[in-house]
Amino acid sequence: IAQHLVDLHDASATFDFCGGMMFQLVLSDKLRTELAQVASQGAGHRHQPVLHDASTFRMAKVPGYTQTADADNVKLFHGREVR
Repeated sequence: IAQHLVDLHDASATFDFCGGMMFQLVLSDKLRTELAQVASQGAGHRHQPVLHDASTFRMAKVPGYTQTADADNVKLFHGREVR
């Protein structure tokens, strides 16, 4: 997952959100570097980002989620790191 996120960022990939709102995945330099490092250590690395399926349609549905300002760059990311 980490490598895929880095590749999407590097390719300036765009996505169609809700049928017409285009957005581009842009990682902060720090997060891109961190994800590239995790990717180089393999798919089984414990810091690989977690991808949730469509049944996790709200933050409260993320297993172990609590309403805090904490972010671990595995399950939760700060908005300032991903745009």
